[in-house]
Amino acid sequence: MRIAICEDDQNILTQLVQDVREILGAEYKVFGYSSLRTLDLVRDRIEFDIYLLDIELEDGNGFEYAKGIRSTNSKCKIAFIKGYHDYSVAGYTYDINGYLLKPIQYEELQSLLSRITVQLTTYPNPIRIIEYHQEVYVFLEDILTIEKKGRKTKIITTNDIFEINESISSLMQRINHKCLYPLRRCLAVNVENITRIHKADAIFVTLQSKSIEISTSEFKNLHEYRSKIYGGGQ
Repeated sequence: MRIAICEDDQNILTQLVQDVREILGAEYKVFGYSSLRTLDLVRDRIEFDIYLLDIELEDGNGFEYAKGIRSTNSKCKIAFIKGYHDYSVAGYTYDINGYLLKPIQYEELQSLLSRITVQLTTYPNPIRIIEYHQEVYVFLEDILTIEKKGRKTKIITTNDIFEINESISSLMQRINHKCLYPLRRCLAVNVENITRIHKADAIFVTLQSKSIEISTSEFKNLHEYRSKIYGGGQ
């Protein structure tokens, strides 16, 4: 797996690269960049699994850069490096996986990397479903939503839609994975595939190309659930 760290303070960058290599070992390839420009030059050639991005860089904003990453890669993990406590709400709309607050503590970095790497490697085996009397296997990481439509339950994935007779509650109990969050009685969303949550005239949660309007209370509950999964930093 590959990790990109972008931080314009050379001393912080050098120490982060060293600490991440020490924590994760040789299985992970760690690359350090002092500007978004230099990181951008290699993104076409290297697909990164984890990004650690400073929020305020001399040549740009880490939040805005994360939007570009998310437009092409919904499965990588993104964490921000920040110098203040007041970025958490803004960063949440870019589907983040944690924060590191300067000065960065080794134990906090270790905890963040542990959470992120577990999320990258612990999806269960494909889920067996029966659609129109045929056995089908669906990968959990491909699921966007599970919805109740009339008498059927629809599993909407990145590439397909499956209709089954099993109830949402039964399917959720059978899968039993924290990435699936019951937003409503008739709707569950895969929090790992949320690419954006934004407020306009209403609040919308976007899972890749699929957008869902949600209420203020649903937004609050979803935010609390994701914070519990990814740690208190959000």
